[in-house]
Amino acid sequence: MPPNPEHYSFDPAGIAVLAGAFEDTLKTLGLTKNDPATTLVAKIVIELAEHGETDPQRLRDEAIKQARKRLAWFGSRAPFS
Repeated sequence: MPPNPEHYSFDPAGIAVLAGAFEDTLKTLGLTKNDPATTLVAKIVIELAEHGETDPQRLRDEAIKQARKRLAWFGSRAPFS
């Protein structure tokens, strides 16, 4: 059963971890906040946290992995492989 986002909330420390992982993922992927792919990256980071990941490095690493896979599938112009 997929997680229900209505059941999740993040405290300020958790939000800081998510924000850091999001920023690091964008930087690693060469994306800016104006890139349409940022929404996908944000959703991936949140999904990972909803599934219990709280380590910033693991959040970033898994977000990078999933974003590369999903963006490649969509034929993104992103400069990573």
